[in-house]
Amino acid sequence: MIKFKLVFIFVTVALLSCILCAQSTSHNFIHDGIQRNYLLYLPSNYQSNNEYPLVVNLHGYTSNAAQQELLSGFNSIADTANFIIVYPNGTLDNTNTTFWNAGYGASVDDIGFINTLIDTLAVNYSVDLDRVYATGLSNGSYMSNTLACELNDRFAAIASVAGGITNLQKNNCTTNNKIPVMHIHGTGDLVVSYNGIPGFAPKIDDFVAFWVAHNGLNSGPTVEVIPDINSTDFSTAEIQTYSSGNTDLEVKLYKVNNGGHSWPGSTFPFGVVTNQDFNASAEIWKFFRKYKKGVLSTNISRGVVNNPNHIYYDNSTYSLQMSLNETVNLSLYTISGKKVMQNKYDKGFHTLQLEKKGLYIVSYTSSSGSWSKKILRLN
Repeated sequence: MIKFKLVFIFVTVALLSCILCAQSTSHNFIHDGIQRNYLLYLPSNYQSNNEYPLVVNLHGYTSNAAQQELLSGFNSIADTANFIIVYPNGTLDNTNTTFWNAGYGASVDDIGFINTLIDTLAVNYSVDLDRVYATGLSNGSYMSNTLACELNDRFAAIASVAGGITNLQKNNCTTNNKIPVMHIHGTGDLVVSYNGIPGFAPKIDDFVAFWVAHNGLNSGPTVEVIPDINSTDFSTAEIQTYSSGNTDLEVKLYKVNNGGHSWPGSTFPFGVVTNQDFNASAEIWKFFRKYKKGVLSTNISRGVVNNPNHIYYDNSTYSLQMSLNETVNLSLYTISGKKVMQNKYDKGFHTLQLEKKGLYIVSYTSSSGSWSKKILRLN
């Protein structure tokens, strides 16, 4: 496995802790026998009765969630644009360095972890599962593209910075689902070369061509030169856009001429050329906000009316426990919108077994109205 090292230099650990303490909250759960950690940021006006888009933001090799939070500066955008952002932590490789298993053949199940992370957040917070996105830097960029292939049904769009796709990922990406893709890369990147990594990863132009072909976009690109508003950053940038006229299938490349292994617009350049003519996080959200993925059946009612019934999930028995004060017509759906079952239950106590792990939607109608709830079987 080729390792991508990105050195982060902070003024002091105390300063970093102070900045981050007001920004996010730390959480964890056990997945596949490993304690997995993540930072979560809710927009300042978060209200549980609204649904919010979710952005999964992945750090680079050697880095961590806290550094990615600080580097990308996404939280202020989340406040004004009203979305939830989660910064997961990778695990340690055999050199005791944090990484994402982006198709490298390691044993850690990062795909399953992120899938479960989305489910966990959806159960505990008001997440719009039609609008879940992934982004990341370097190794996190490779992981974002892994998710676009392996968890294609969960994400409405992805955007990646200073990474790409490995040859192995490219060859194994057999999904038929099309997905909007945005990528940002510097031609002067000395860590993940714009010209590719022989035997490991294609050239960035070929990487973009892969997603263009995957989405059936055979014409283009249109090219827009970004105004060089900062002449002291030693770089310029342009946007190459591939589109068939249907923006749902867009592929965009932000090509940063002379740009280094960096996150454009960041105030933490870490000693490499960092373009300041555009803000990567702002452009990524501008890209994401256009896309919505319908993952729930339109037959599922989301209106929560006064609920006179007690329905909850019992993790010890993997079952839905129902104490009903009235007759209900109940349906159970997978998160993809597939109806698992539908049945009429009379007043009294009932149990419904969940056969497989995953996120479900339980919904019923009764004389009192309609009601729905997300439930998660972790194991």
